Formats: sequence, C-alpha cells, structure tokens
Amino acid sequence: MSVRRFSVAGSVILGMAVLITVAIIDRISPPTVIFDAAFLCFAAAAVVSGRGGGARAVARAWHGAVPAAKADAYLEYLARTGVPGCQATPGNLGVYVLRRVEQDRAHFLFISLWRSREAIEAFAGADIERARYYPEDKNFLLELEPHVTHYEVLVGPGLGTGAA
Repeated sequence: MSVRRFSVAGSVILGMAVLITVAIIDRISPPTVIFDAAFLCFAAAAVVSGRGGGARAVARAWHGAVPAAKADAYLEYLARTGVPGCQATPGNLGVYVLRRVEQDRAHFLFISLWRSREAIEAFAGADIERARYYPEDKNFLLELEPHVTHYEVLVGPGLGTGAA
C-alpha cells in the first residue's frame, strides 16, 4: 500500500470547495447537515492507496460546542492538545478543525484521518467509538459528547470512484 498526502495546492482547492459548499448549504439546511457536508468534503481529501484500489483510510469525526466568547481560546487549546496529539500518533494522516459560530455558540468539528482502525486505537484507546477528552475540555465545552463517528474514506484523489 502506498500512502499519499494531499498536496498544499490540493488542500487550498479543497478548502475553497468546502467553504463554498458550507455557504450554499447554510442557506437551506440545519447545522448538522452543514457539519456532515463539510466532513464529506474533507474526508474526500484523504489519502490512501495508489491507482484505484487497495486499503482505505478511516476518518474520525468529533463535534463539540463552546460559548462563542470562548471560541478563539478553545481553538488555541485544540492547537496545543488534540491537534498535536493526533498528529504525533503513528498512522495519523492529517487533522482538520472546522468552526461555525451560531449566535452565542461556536461549534467545532474535529476530523482526523487514519490509515486504520488500529491506528485510531493507539490514539483513542480500545473503545474507538468513545470521544477522547483532555483535562481542560470541561472548562470550554458546553457538553462532553460521549461518542465520535467513523467513516471509511471511499473517494479521494487517485482513488477513482472508490469501487472495490
């Protein structure tokens, strides 16, 4: 299996596509749909095998909300804790942090991409469906959501349609 990371130019193009998608969906859908659409765009940027087949990456999505007044401080906290924690784990293929401010709340969607479920286990522990929290999360988050969601990355650069 050869693993390829998304290029800087590709990341910029993908980011622009996500922003446009979120802007369009924002006018017609509730916030959860916006999170799902943004997630799908980022997951499609994942990485995986060469020339159309082989192993697929796994995307791990976590959502949390903080008071809007704490949004910038929480982003800085994530940059010191969750982001480097994921990136330092063998098998991590990248991390994306999305933020959406709605009235008095800021929603965060933390998406990490992984080579395998075993790699996620090295980061999250044996029960990979449980959210992993850091000590100060309780000082920011309005709720400690207990679970994360995992997705198999089916389509991405160099993967064709994702058909097996």
